[in-house]
Amino acid sequence: ESEYLRLREQVRKDEAMPASTAVQLRYDIFVSRVGLLGSEGAQRLLGKSAAGPALLKAINDFVHFADMYHGPQPRGTLSTQAAKALLTSLESLDEPIHQMMLDATHRVAAQVTERQAQARNHNQIGLALTGCLLAVVLVFGGVALGQMRQVDERRQRLALLADQLRDARIEAEAASEAKSEFLADMSHELRTPLHSLSGMVSLLRDSPRDPHATEWLATADDSARHLERLLDDILDLSKLESGAMSLPAQVLLDGTRVRQVLFNLLANAVKYSDAGAIVLQCRQRVPDGLPAQIEFDVTDTGIGMDRDTLARLFQRFSRADDAHSRRQGGAGLGLAISRNLARLMGGEILVRSTPGAGSVFTFRCPLHAATGEAPIPQAPALRQAGQPLRVLVAEDHPVNRLYMAALLSRLGHQSLEVDNGQAAVQAVEHAALGAGETPFDLVLMDVHMPQLDGVAATRAIRALPAPAGQVCVVALTADGFADTRQRCLSAGVTEVATKPLSLGALRLILARHFGEAEAQDAPTSAMPLLQPLAGSTTEPPGLIDRATVQSVRELMTADELRALYTGFFVQADDAARRMRDAMRDADTEAIRRNAHTVKGAALNLGLSALADAAARLNRDAAILSPPQLALAVQRCEAPLPATRVL
Repeated sequence: ESEYLRLREQVRKDEAMPASTAVQLRYDIFVSRVGLLGSEGAQRLLGKSAAGPALLKAINDFVHFADMYHGPQPRGTLSTQAAKALLTSLESLDEPIHQMMLDATHRVAAQVTERQAQARNHNQIGLALTGCLLAVVLVFGGVALGQMRQVDERRQRLALLADQLRDARIEAEAASEAKSEFLADMSHELRTPLHSLSGMVSLLRDSPRDPHATEWLATADDSARHLERLLDDILDLSKLESGAMSLPAQVLLDGTRVRQVLFNLLANAVKYSDAGAIVLQCRQRVPDGLPAQIEFDVTDTGIGMDRDTLARLFQRFSRADDAHSRRQGGAGLGLAISRNLARLMGGEILVRSTPGAGSVFTFRCPLHAATGEAPIPQAPALRQAGQPLRVLVAEDHPVNRLYMAALLSRLGHQSLEVDNGQAAVQAVEHAALGAGETPFDLVLMDVHMPQLDGVAATRAIRALPAPAGQVCVVALTADGFADTRQRCLSAGVTEVATKPLSLGALRLILARHFGEAEAQDAPTSAMPLLQPLAGSTTEPPGLIDRATVQSVRELMTADELRALYTGFFVQADDAARRMRDAMRDADTEAIRRNAHTVKGAALNLGLSALADAAARLNRDAAILSPPQLALAVQRCEAPLPATRVL
């Protein structure tokens, strides 16, 4: 651009002498600079400019025109008119050349800036790598130091643990010695009434028509009650040692109506929650200047409600989500009734909800402390002598249902059998409505059942309005674990009985809860005592419990007995097949479930070897390795053939 400007100024200056030596010199220098535009560097700069090619063509056209007068071989004399035309052509390059130089300058500046940025990035990367290397070194040093400290702390903890174990061993030995002395004393105390009870029962068995039978029965009953009191004392002692015994606080509250309100709120939460959790919380609330209140929160993760729904929520026949309610059922009365009940008790029901996030129903009720002991509930009214009880049997195993029905029939009572907890709740509720059915006097509830187990079913029954919610519930379980018993009692079970439930045990249960109003034993055709195998004087040791088998034989006819045992072995074969399938699928829970089913039925029928094998499998299935589990399943099946022959 500089040479162009010098050439232009020289041409203007020597316009009167266009063929001067100075103009020729400037033109030659300008042409040499134009030749540099063909270099590779210049092409890289000009190639990125949109006006570059046009500018080069214009410059070349000017050079071609000017070479006629100033070139190496001039072809004409430069006249004044030609000089003016040459100046005009030269001046037309002024703006394009200036713009080209600006573009080239910008591109050079951009390249310089880019190189500087790359240099800075390289420096930063180098610093970062150096910092990372330093951090890695520090981390490794910290890890090594931490490991050393952990080793030292672990050594100290092991030393402390060794001291604690030594102290615990000394305490355990002292406790074991004390318990041994306690068991020795208790065994003596238990043995005395037990011997008396066994002796009186033996006399009754050998002399059923003896005139002293009533006296012997009274003695046996006194011994049994004494033994029961001793066992209760042992259980209370165990609870005191574990800290599980507590005394209930006494308050004035309508428990039936509170249960009804909570049942409606929980049922509503279940209805509108397809997934997630439902939580019931209870707390005491003491507002300023007001009596104490008991506050229940029912929290769900269901569909939630908007403001319009909340505004009509407690209206009769109103439902939150019509489409959802039509699928789940319900008349829309539960919340309206619950709020009215709460207000009648001086309380209130509040609700907070967010659409799609769930709802929280808060039930508040005044809580007044009782001035004395709670009144003792009245015992159920005694029925007239000989009038049978109506008993609901909830048991998932068909053989156990048949056995329990035979027991109740032997005692002269009526029974209805269902195979799961949900059906039991529905049966109690339906019978209480008085739809052509007599309410149940007693529910014999198996603890382990599908769909709804015995504990949950009992809670649901207790939540029903009176009198259905007050029915006597006796839980039946094949295990004697304390936590199982506690779960049952916490759910509202009246009594927990251990399987197998014998005729005598059932008689005692009925006597405790219904006095002497039980029906008379139904007449049965006497069956001969259990005989050993043909050609043998004894059956294989431990295979069956002869006393239990004989008691089962006394309950029913030969055809009924044959059907009972045949049905059991069919169920046992099916359970064995399901356990083998579950073993291949590594489903230990299915193995435990089927083993528990076999154990309960086998205990009721006196098949002791099979019951013991099933009990061990049920207990250990979750902790055995696959080879050990396969062996345990085989051992559970092993007694089946020999037991079937007997």
